[in-house]
Amino acid sequence: MEGGNTGSKHSVTLNNGVSMPLLGLGTFRLRGQENLIRAVDAALACGYRSFDTASVYRNEGDLGCALQQLLPKYGLTRSDIFITSKLSPADLGEGTREACLRSISELGCEYLDLYLIHWPGKQGWRSDDARNVDARAVSWRAMEDLYEAGLIKAIGVSNYTDKHLTADVFLPCSTCCAASGIPPTSSTKGTPGLVQEKWGSPPGLFLFGLWGVAW
Repeated sequence: MEGGNTGSKHSVTLNNGVSMPLLGLGTFRLRGQENLIRAVDAALACGYRSFDTASVYRNEGDLGCALQQLLPKYGLTRSDIFITSKLSPADLGEGTREACLRSISELGCEYLDLYLIHWPGKQGWRSDDARNVDARAVSWRAMEDLYEAGLIKAIGVSNYTDKHLTADVFLPCSTCCAASGIPPTSSTKGTPGLVQEKWGSPPGLFLFGLWGVAW
Protein backbone atom coordinates (compact mmCIF):
# COMPACT_ATOMS: atom_id res chain seq x y z
CA MET A 1 0.00 0.00 0.00
CA GLU A 2 2.22 2.76 -1.27
CA GLY A 3 1.60 6.41 -0.66
CA GLY A 4 -0.07 6.21 2.71
CA ASN A 5 1.18 6.03 6.25
CA THR A 6 -1.00 3.98 8.54
CA GLY A 7 -1.94 6.38 11.31
CA SER A 8 -3.66 3.65 13.27
CA LYS A 9 -4.99 0.18 12.66
CA HIS A 10 -8.24 1.80 11.53
CA SER A 11 -7.04 4.50 9.11
CA VAL A 12 -4.36 5.58 6.66
CA THR A 13 -2.93 9.06 6.22
CA LEU A 14 -2.87 10.05 2.55
CA ASN A 15 0.05 11.98 1.15
CA ASN A 16 -1.77 15.30 1.53
CA GLY A 17 -2.42 14.68 5.23
CA VAL A 18 -6.03 13.49 4.96
CA SER A 19 -6.90 10.57 7.24
CA MET A 20 -8.94 7.89 5.45
CA PRO A 21 -10.63 5.03 7.33
CA LEU A 22 -9.57 1.59 6.14
CA LEU A 23 -13.05 0.16 6.68
CA GLY A 24 -16.08 1.57 4.94
CA LEU A 25 -19.59 0.79 3.74
CA GLY A 26 -19.95 0.44 -0.03
CA THR A 27 -23.41 1.30 -1.34
CA PHE A 28 -23.27 -0.17 -4.85
CA ARG A 29 -26.72 -1.57 -5.77
CA LEU A 30 -28.18 -0.28 -2.50
CA ARG A 31 -31.29 1.69 -3.43
CA GLY A 32 -34.25 3.21 -1.59
CA GLN A 33 -34.28 5.45 1.46
CA GLU A 34 -35.50 2.76 3.86
CA ASN A 35 -32.77 0.37 2.72
CA LEU A 36 -30.12 3.06 3.09
CA ILE A 37 -31.35 4.00 6.56
CA ARG A 38 -31.19 0.39 7.73
CA ALA A 39 -27.74 -0.17 6.24
CA VAL A 40 -26.27 3.09 7.54
CA ASP A 41 -27.80 2.57 10.98
CA ALA A 42 -26.25 -0.89 11.25
CA ALA A 43 -22.92 0.37 9.92
CA LEU A 44 -22.71 3.28 12.37
CA ALA A 45 -23.65 0.97 15.24
CA CYS A 46 -20.75 -1.31 14.27
CA GLY A 47 -18.30 1.58 14.16
CA TYR A 48 -18.19 2.31 10.43
CA ARG A 49 -17.26 5.91 9.73
CA SER A 50 -16.67 5.79 5.95
CA PHE A 51 -19.35 5.64 3.26
CA ASP A 52 -18.75 5.10 -0.44
CA THR A 53 -21.21 6.12 -3.17
CA ALA A 54 -21.14 7.32 -6.78
CA SER A 55 -23.24 9.29 -9.21
CA VAL A 56 -24.01 6.14 -11.20
CA TYR A 57 -25.26 4.34 -8.07
CA ARG A 58 -28.21 6.77 -8.01
CA ASN A 59 -28.38 6.73 -4.23
CA GLU A 60 -26.47 9.83 -3.17
CA GLY A 61 -29.64 11.62 -2.07
CA ASP A 62 -30.87 8.68 -0.01
CA LEU A 63 -27.44 8.19 1.56
CA GLY A 64 -27.29 11.87 2.46
CA CYS A 65 -30.73 11.74 4.08
CA ALA A 66 -29.80 8.62 6.03
CA LEU A 67 -26.62 10.21 7.37
CA GLN A 68 -28.35 13.44 8.35
CA GLN A 69 -31.02 11.47 10.18
CA LEU A 70 -28.72 9.01 11.93
CA LEU A 71 -25.54 10.90 12.84
CA PRO A 72 -27.17 12.64 15.85
CA LYS A 73 -28.34 9.25 17.13
CA TYR A 74 -24.70 8.25 17.58
CA GLY A 75 -23.47 11.65 18.75
CA LEU A 76 -21.66 12.24 15.47
CA THR A 77 -21.31 15.20 13.12
CA ARG A 78 -20.26 15.51 9.47
CA SER A 79 -16.61 15.88 10.46
CA ASP A 80 -16.68 12.46 12.14
CA ILE A 81 -17.37 10.58 8.91
CA PHE A 82 -15.65 10.13 5.55
CA ILE A 83 -17.73 10.36 2.37
CA THR A 84 -16.47 9.20 -1.02
CA SER A 85 -18.24 9.76 -4.32
CA LYS A 86 -17.23 9.31 -7.95
CA LEU A 87 -17.48 11.09 -11.27
CA SER A 88 -19.82 9.40 -13.74
CA PRO A 89 -18.25 8.33 -17.06
CA ALA A 90 -20.96 10.42 -18.73
CA ASP A 91 -19.45 13.55 -17.14
CA LEU A 92 -15.78 12.77 -17.77
CA GLY A 93 -14.08 15.86 -19.14
CA GLU A 94 -15.86 19.20 -19.25
CA GLY A 95 -18.75 18.05 -17.06
CA THR A 96 -16.60 17.33 -14.02
CA ARG A 97 -17.15 20.44 -11.93
CA GLU A 98 -20.93 20.47 -12.29
CA ALA A 99 -21.10 16.73 -11.63
CA CYS A 100 -19.15 17.09 -8.40
CA LEU A 101 -21.31 19.98 -7.25
CA ARG A 102 -24.42 17.88 -7.95
CA SER A 103 -23.04 15.05 -5.84
CA ILE A 104 -22.31 17.42 -2.96
CA SER A 105 -25.82 18.84 -3.21
CA GLU A 106 -27.45 15.39 -3.41
CA LEU A 107 -25.54 14.26 -0.33
CA GLY A 108 -26.60 17.38 1.54
CA CYS A 109 -23.08 18.24 2.64
CA GLU A 110 -20.63 21.07 2.07
CA TYR A 111 -17.69 18.99 0.84
CA LEU A 112 -16.56 15.49 -0.11
CA ASP A 113 -13.73 13.76 1.69
CA LEU A 114 -12.70 11.90 -1.47
CA TYR A 115 -13.74 12.28 -5.10
CA LEU A 116 -12.67 9.75 -7.72
CA ILE A 117 -12.78 9.52 -11.49
CA HIS A 118 -15.00 6.42 -11.61
CA TRP A 119 -13.86 5.06 -14.98
CA PRO A 120 -10.92 5.93 -17.28
CA GLY A 121 -13.11 6.39 -20.36
CA LYS A 122 -16.07 8.53 -21.32
CA GLN A 123 -19.48 6.93 -21.69
CA GLY A 124 -20.17 6.10 -25.34
CA TRP A 125 -16.51 6.11 -26.39
CA ARG A 126 -14.42 3.03 -27.08
CA SER A 127 -11.85 2.28 -24.40
CA ASP A 128 -9.04 2.86 -26.91
CA ASP A 129 -10.43 6.20 -28.12
CA ALA A 130 -7.57 8.71 -27.93
CA ARG A 131 -10.00 11.40 -26.75
CA ASN A 132 -10.19 9.66 -23.37
CA VAL A 133 -6.65 10.82 -22.58
CA ASP A 134 -7.61 14.48 -22.89
CA ALA A 135 -10.92 13.94 -21.09
CA ARG A 136 -9.13 12.40 -18.10
CA ALA A 137 -6.71 15.32 -17.99
CA VAL A 138 -9.56 17.85 -18.11
CA SER A 139 -11.33 16.04 -15.27
CA TRP A 140 -8.16 15.92 -13.20
CA ARG A 141 -7.57 19.66 -13.55
CA ALA A 142 -11.18 20.38 -12.60
CA MET A 143 -10.83 18.18 -9.53
CA GLU A 144 -7.68 20.05 -8.54
CA ASP A 145 -9.64 23.30 -8.73
CA LEU A 146 -12.39 21.80 -6.56
CA TYR A 147 -9.73 20.67 -4.10
CA GLU A 148 -8.25 24.16 -3.96
CA ALA A 149 -11.73 25.56 -3.33
CA GLY A 150 -12.16 23.26 -0.32
CA LEU A 151 -15.00 21.28 -1.90
CA ILE A 152 -12.95 18.06 -2.00
CA LYS A 153 -10.46 17.00 0.67
CA ALA A 154 -8.68 14.41 -1.52
CA ILE A 155 -8.87 13.26 -5.14
CA GLY A 156 -8.06 10.05 -6.94
CA VAL A 157 -9.05 7.56 -9.62
CA SER A 158 -10.98 4.30 -9.85
CA ASN A 159 -10.84 1.22 -12.11
CA TYR A 160 -7.53 2.33 -13.59
CA THR A 161 -4.98 -0.13 -14.89
CA ASP A 162 -1.24 0.29 -14.80
CA LYS A 163 -1.43 1.72 -18.31
CA HIS A 164 -3.73 4.51 -17.25
CA LEU A 165 -1.69 5.33 -14.15
CA THR A 166 1.56 5.76 -16.05
CA ALA A 167 0.29 7.25 -19.29
CA ASP A 168 -1.33 10.57 -18.72
CA VAL A 169 -3.28 11.64 -15.73
CA PHE A 170 -0.79 12.63 -13.05
CA LEU A 171 0.24 16.02 -14.25
CA PRO A 172 3.00 18.13 -12.70
CA CYS A 173 0.51 20.96 -12.18
CA SER A 174 -1.24 18.99 -9.44
CA THR A 175 -1.48 20.98 -6.23
CA CYS A 176 -3.61 18.79 -4.01
CA CYS A 177 -0.86 16.61 -2.65
CA ALA A 178 2.74 15.82 -3.53
CA ALA A 179 4.66 18.25 -5.70
CA SER A 180 5.18 15.53 -8.27
CA GLY A 181 1.48 15.59 -8.97
CA ILE A 182 0.55 12.19 -7.61
CA PRO A 183 -3.04 11.76 -6.41
CA PRO A 184 -3.59 10.53 -2.87
CA THR A 185 -5.58 7.46 -3.85
CA SER A 186 -6.42 4.97 -6.55
CA SER A 187 -9.24 2.46 -6.28
CA THR A 188 -8.11 -0.41 -8.46
CA LYS A 189 -9.94 -3.04 -10.43
CA GLY A 190 -9.05 -6.63 -9.62
CA THR A 191 -11.19 -9.71 -10.12
CA PRO A 192 -10.53 -13.43 -10.61
CA GLY A 193 -10.61 -12.66 -14.34
CA LEU A 194 -8.40 -9.57 -14.14
CA VAL A 195 -5.28 -10.04 -12.07
CA GLN A 196 -2.99 -7.04 -12.44
CA GLU A 197 0.38 -8.51 -11.65
CA LYS A 198 2.49 -5.43 -12.36
CA TRP A 199 1.69 -2.05 -10.92
CA GLY A 200 4.15 0.55 -12.13
CA SER A 201 2.31 3.14 -10.08
CA PRO A 202 4.16 6.32 -9.16
CA PRO A 203 5.46 6.65 -5.61
CA GLY A 204 3.01 8.35 -3.28
CA LEU A 205 -0.04 6.52 -4.60
CA PHE A 206 -2.22 4.69 -2.09
CA LEU A 207 -3.94 1.70 -3.71
CA PHE A 208 -7.13 0.29 -2.24
CA GLY A 209 -10.16 -1.77 -3.19
CA LEU A 210 -13.60 -0.25 -2.99
CA TRP A 211 -15.80 -1.39 -0.14
CA GLY A 212 -18.75 -3.65 -0.83
CA VAL A 213 -18.20 -4.06 -4.56
CA ALA A 214 -19.14 -7.35 -6.18
CA TRP A 215 -17.18 -8.94 -9.01
